[in-house]
Amino acid sequence: IALATAGAVPPVTDGVEGFADAVEEYFAGVRGFCEQVERVAEAALGLPPLAFNGVARGFSGGVRLAFYPDPEKRPRQQGQQRYGAHVDSGGITVLSRDAVNPTGLEILVDDEWLPVPPLADSIVLNVGALLSRYTNGRWKAAQHRVVNGGGQRLSIVTGCVSFRSDAVVGVLPECVDESETKFEPVLAGEYISERAAMHRLDYTEGKTEEELEQLSAEIRAYQV
Repeated sequence: IALATAGAVPPVTDGVEGFADAVEEYFAGVRGFCEQVERVAEAALGLPPLAFNGVARGFSGGVRLAFYPDPEKRPRQQGQQRYGAHVDSGGITVLSRDAVNPTGLEILVDDEWLPVPPLADSIVLNVGALLSRYTNGRWKAAQHRVVNGGGQRLSIVTGCVSFRSDAVVGVLPECVDESETKFEPVLAGEYISERAAMHRLDYTEGKTEEELEQLSAEIRAYQV
């Protein structure tokens, strides 16, 4: 289920009692929260308040309800995961895990998959590839996955520090210091579209081995 809005909360058919009210309450809360995350990110990078306004907006305007059925009730292929290993594409992903069944999320650290421990009343923030580029790799984008576990679960996913599609995202001067600039500027909208295309099975068709090796090296550069 995906809910998206450019501004106001989208109309919701309340097929389940209280669902519409819950969605509207969440939209109101997460919008303010994402604005605060953006201000904190600016401060952490040594930037003045509202420095991101030229390239990003606090709240992405979308909320995704990621439902994982009970693996015991739905056949799965050997080795199949609930969500394969990937790096998020944009700024900061806000993940609210199922309070009843929060396990299954893992992060890749030094070639080892480690579980992200569930903490009561907590959220998970994931840095995306575009924000990693923006910070010259100072902030790494974590490769993560969701493995199979007992029972069904529901995760709520939205985005903060969401780059505008027409923004040219280069490297922040504050993140260069004495190091070299690792990434060339990209147009945010085109970059996100290309990242989305990588999920298609036919993405590698027509690409040379050199191009694929370069892509793999670039993706690894984002990671923790």
